[in-house]
Amino acid sequence: MERTDFNNTIKHLDSKWPHTGAIFFDDCGCGDAKDRTAKYLPNGMSVVEYLYRTLKYVCKDVVVVGNAASIPDELSHLKQISINFDRVGPIGGLEALLSSGLDSEYLITPSEVGLVDSKLYQLLTQPHIQSPAILASPQVSPGENKPFPQSIEIIDYPQIGRYSTDSLMSLREQIIGQNFCMHRLAQRLDAVKLIIPEDLTYALASSDSPHEHDVLCNLN
Repeated sequence: MERTDFNNTIKHLDSKWPHTGAIFFDDCGCGDAKDRTAKYLPNGMSVVEYLYRTLKYVCKDVVVVGNAASIPDELSHLKQISINFDRVGPIGGLEALLSSGLDSEYLITPSEVGLVDSKLYQLLTQPHIQSPAILASPQVSPGENKPFPQSIEIIDYPQIGRYSTDSLMSLREQIIGQNFCMHRLAQRLDAVKLIIPEDLTYALASSDSPHEHDVLCNLN
């Protein structure tokens, strides 16, 4: 599995990525969206609306994945993709998305990533990157010095990634085999790992944490 490190440099994209972004909600194993809509930024915008606008800044279009009851009112105007496989987690949401026929390629994100920065998504949509690709981050404790780069553990985030319809057959085979792990799917697809610059690691925090919600408010 190839790893790409941008050395803390993210190129600005002059135009939107010409494919679809997708937000996964709670029946895809991505937390409780209804609770998150109760959280608001100082400007009155809900956290989930902030996530949608951030993704829309990068992608030509945005859809939501999850059955109707899980979609917050703020995003009810968006096209909704209902899942086909119950209780299999995010891999079921990805199967529904890739089989929807809406596009040939998608950028996916869970709804609970409340601190997200558009630059995080732009890592995945750079022209030279090909699907499948996922985000990854070095796991280093504060103050810890690793003498060798290869000794640093890399944490994968396959739920924030770029996937094409070419992955659909392998994905379905994995579901039929009762293996619902997104990490296993990324390995099976030999997904490219994009290492997140240190100054963007905050964007992987969950908005479900009261502390992280406070940080999000301070950012806006």
